[in-house]
Amino acid sequence: MNVFMISGGYPSETNPQNGVFAFDQAKAINEYTNCHVFLGVLDLRSVLKKRRYGVFFDSVDNVEITVCSFPLGAVPDTIYEEIGKRLFHILFNKMAKQYGLPDIIHAQFGNIGIIVNKFATKKGIPVVVTEHASSLNNNRWDEKTKKKYSFLYKNVAATICVSHALKKNIQLNTGCEPLVIPNIVDLRRFKFSRDKPHDPFTFICVANLVDIKNHDLLLRAFKLFCNSNLEIKTKLLIVGDGPNRQRLEAQVSSSELNNVQFFGRLARNEISDLFEMSDAFILTSKSETFGVAFLEALASGLPVITTACGGPLDFITNECGIVVREDENEICKALTTIIERYRNYDRATFSKHFRDNYSPNLISKTIYSVYERVSG
Repeated sequence: MNVFMISGGYPSETNPQNGVFAFDQAKAINEYTNCHVFLGVLDLRSVLKKRRYGVFFDSVDNVEITVCSFPLGAVPDTIYEEIGKRLFHILFNKMAKQYGLPDIIHAQFGNIGIIVNKFATKKGIPVVVTEHASSLNNNRWDEKTKKKYSFLYKNVAATICVSHALKKNIQLNTGCEPLVIPNIVDLRRFKFSRDKPHDPFTFICVANLVDIKNHDLLLRAFKLFCNSNLEIKTKLLIVGDGPNRQRLEAQVSSSELNNVQFFGRLARNEISDLFEMSDAFILTSKSETFGVAFLEALASGLPVITTACGGPLDFITNECGIVVREDENEICKALTTIIERYRNYDRATFSKHFRDNYSPNLISKTIYSVYERVSG
C-alpha cells in the first residue's frame, strides 16, 4: 500500500520541530507496517521563514520527501485555500510521476485536508485527515469554521484526532465523531536515568515561545515560588524559541530571576540530555491538542505539572504529575508539592509505561489499521 502523507513542513537542521508530527508518523509507518508512506510538504509559510523555494525532492532518515515551497504567509482563508489547491496539484503530479498513484492521501491538519480533498475525490483516492489544530481545541467555533470543518470531516474516508479533549470539541461543533489516535512520539532517546534529585532542584519547560504556551504565567508563578521558598534552591530551564523570547527574557531580568536560563530551540537529542539534568517538567499552556513534550519528559522519568489545557489530560495522573488551573498561586503550590513528593514518584515505572504505550510500533499499526479499512 502506498500513501501520500501531506504536511505543512518537515524537520531540518535549522528547524528540527517543523512538521515533526507528520514526519514521525511517516517514518514509523514505513518501519513497522506493510506500507510505504511518501511525505509531501506543502510549505506555504511567510517569506520571513527562510528556506528553499520551488518543487524539489529530499530524503531524511529514509523518508522520501517531495516539497512544494511557496512564500504565502498570513492571508485570508479563501486565498490560502485557492492557492494551496493549485500548488497541491503540482505537488501531487510530481509525486505521482516519481512514485505512482497512491492508495490513500493522509492530510495532517484539517486546513491541509480542505486543500486536498476535492482533488482526491475526483481521482477516487480516499482521504484520511489527522486533526491537531490548537485553534479548534475549544467548545465555541464561529459559524464559518463549523460549516467548513463539518463539510470536510463528513466527506473524507476517516477523521483522526490526537486527544479526547479535541474529539469532544469536534463532536460538539460538527456532530462528527473522530477516532482518537495519539501522536507518534519517538521516545527511544528519552529514558529514566537518575533516582536522586539534582542540587539545585531543576524544573524544565520545553515549548515554542508563543502566547498560547503561557510562559508569562509560568514565570510569575516561579517568581512567587522563589520568593516564598528562600530556603529551597531551584532553577528553571526554558527550551524553545519564538516571537516572545525577547519579552520573556526582559521579564526574567526585571524580576531578578537569576535562576532562569533560556536555551533556544534544540534538537531532540539535546533536549534528552537536558532532561537528564532536570528533575521535573512544567508547562502552563492555554491549550494543547496533545502534548508531545509532556510525553518525552514522562518517558525520561520526570514528573510533570500541567494546566488543564486539553490533550495532556489523557495521560497525566496523580502517579506522574499534577494538573492545575491557570492560576499563579496554584502553580506555585504545585512547584512546592512536586519537590516534597519527589521521592514518592515511581519514576522508573511510569517512564517504562509511557515508552511502551506510546511507542512508534504500537501507534503506527493503529494508523495502518485505518488505512486498511478505508482502502477497502
